[in-house]
Amino acid sequence: MLSLQSLGQLPHEVIYVALSLVVAVIIWFEGQTLKATDGKMPTSTLFHIGSLIDTLWFFVSLVCLYYLSFQSIALCVPIAYVVYTLFGWFYGTTLITENGIPDSAEDLVIPMRYVAYNQSFSLIFFILCSLALSFPDLRIELPFHSLF
Repeated sequence: MLSLQSLGQLPHEVIYVALSLVVAVIIWFEGQTLKATDGKMPTSTLFHIGSLIDTLWFFVSLVCLYYLSFQSIALCVPIAYVVYTLFGWFYGTTLITENGIPDSAEDLVIPMRYVAYNQSFSLIFFILCSLALSFPDLRIELPFHSLF
C-alpha cells in the first residue's frame, strides 16, 4: 500500500511525470466541457480550476526541466508540455483573431480546431506519461546519434 511517507521517497521526476498524467486528463475534460458549450467559456469553477492548473503546469514544467534530472524518455514529458503550451498560445491567438477579437470575455468562443488540438495533445501526453512511468529505463536511440 502506498503511504504518504512512501510518496515522499519517490524521486521528484517520478512525481512530476505522475502529476503530468493527471494534467493530461484535466486537459481532456476541459475540451469536453468546451464542446458541450460550443466553445463558449464555461462558468463552472471546476473548469476554471483546471484552466489555472494547465497554465501553472507550464511554469512548473520549466522549473522541473531546469532543476530535475530526467532520465530516458521522461525528459520528453516537460519538453512536450512546454512546446505544446507555447505553440498553443500562438495557435489559439491566431484562430481567435481570424474572427475578430470579441469586446468582452463573455463573447469569446474557443474555436473547435483549438479544442481538437488540446485534446489531441492530451491523448499523446497521457500515453507519453504512461510510458515514462511504466518503462522508466526506456531510451530513445536516434539513428543519427553517432553523428554528434
